[in-house]
Amino acid sequence: LGVLLLSGLVAMFPRCVSAFDNQESRATLRGVAGIEVGVGEVMPEIARAGVTVKTISAEVKKRLRRAGLTLLSRKELLQRPAAAFLAISVGAVRHPTQKLYAYSIDVSVYQTATLTRDTSIALSLPTWSIASFGIVRSSNLRGLLASIGKRVDQFIVAHRAVNPRVEARKKSPARPTAASRSKAKTQKSKAVRKRARTP
Repeated sequence: LGVLLLSGLVAMFPRCVSAFDNQESRATLRGVAGIEVGVGEVMPEIARAGVTVKTISAEVKKRLRRAGLTLLSRKELLQRPAAAFLAISVGAVRHPTQKLYAYSIDVSVYQTATLTRDTSIALSLPTWSIASFGIVRSSNLRGLLASIGKRVDQFIVAHRAVNPRVEARKKSPARPTAASRSKAKTQKSKAVRKRARTP
């Protein structure tokens, strides 16, 4: 059955994307002020190509930081009600005769939700997600990192749609810290003394 499914994917679906990304799911991202990133285990063959839990996590976090999102540890996540968990999972099945892999990438946001009839019951549930499925050659398995990055970028777009202040904060120039002001003052003083010593 697995072989037939993979062969069908190769023939009919070189790449497709499914998403739980609409007005309602995006609304659940409003006010999310911090993200913890979690990456599921990957199969050894993909890891040998350089697509490891570590490299996936680094790629995801790089994109989130660049977008102005705050990254959290597990302890910080549990302490902040306005935080969410971003889960990344990558799966693949090798073609039995060709050097091809059918892959799946899933990016989901998990948040704590309570039952309206009993608020003492709280569960961690996916509130936003996007997934992609496709075919990749064994020689290009490392290209899965770029595909993961594209899915994460779609999450960033969804988050910005309901959190415009994050984008504004990203574009605003950073305020100088006390250390940077002190360093600038020292450099200015050295420049003044150098000019004073110059005949």
